[in-house]
Amino acid sequence: MISRLALRAFNSSLIVGRRHVTSSSSYFSATKGGSSDESSTSTPPKPDVHSTITPQIDQSLDVNPLTGKPRVISKELQKGAFHMLKDINQNKGKVFIGERVGEGGSVMTWPEIEGLINLNDAPPTTFPPPSPTLIAVSFKQFGFDMLSSWLTPLSPSTPTLQLVIGDGGILKLFRGFLSSSLKKVISEKNWKNTYMFNGDHSLIRDRLKIENTLTGYVFYVVGGKVVWRGCGVASEGELEDLKEVIREHGGGGGGGGGERRGKGGKGKGKGKRAGW
Repeated sequence: MISRLALRAFNSSLIVGRRHVTSSSSYFSATKGGSSDESSTSTPPKPDVHSTITPQIDQSLDVNPLTGKPRVISKELQKGAFHMLKDINQNKGKVFIGERVGEGGSVMTWPEIEGLINLNDAPPTTFPPPSPTLIAVSFKQFGFDMLSSWLTPLSPSTPTLQLVIGDGGILKLFRGFLSSSLKKVISEKNWKNTYMFNGDHSLIRDRLKIENTLTGYVFYVVGGKVVWRGCGVASEGELEDLKEVIREHGGGGGGGGGERRGKGGKGKGKGKRAGW
């Protein structure tokens, strides 16, 4: 009788032991990536390597620690300097054809710019002035050299300003060098009309729709509003249209005789290039 009870107890322990071993092996199979039902349901699906994912840049998360405002990724980083150079080479310096602005209802206003200083080391009273003014803008020497094709043919009576924009505030350290280089190619009587700006120019470019900083730009501004714009090397057709717009707003606009404000300008430094 005692032997039978002992045998039953021994058999029961074997059954329990087998159940324990089975459950343990299932656990280890699941943790090692086995083929159990539990492991198949808990394993995440593999990503589709053939799917195309377009990265999204959240510019609002990139905050300028000095201003507390979101940074705007520069056009150079978005499009690439190579793209800008290719665009210039393919279109001979043209990003767009000279055109009148605001006739279709859209208005382009000149942005407020702080920190301007001219070649006489004096800030402007107002920039631009309320009277009709042609403003020539450049970021690089390549674009600066193109501006004479716009400025030379115009009448000397046409009010003209030049704005040279440096890339980033770090160039403030080299403002003296830039100023001396510009003075070599610009007549002394035009130093007061040539302004420099160094700093964040993203607002200027956004407002004036400037996406390529390699070329030069001209804007005819009346009462703070841009009424005509052009870029690159001026064509005869563009010059005639610009002169007509100048005459419509009471300016001279006439032909020829204008002093060159760019490369090879009259006066001091004739025939020289600015060494930027």
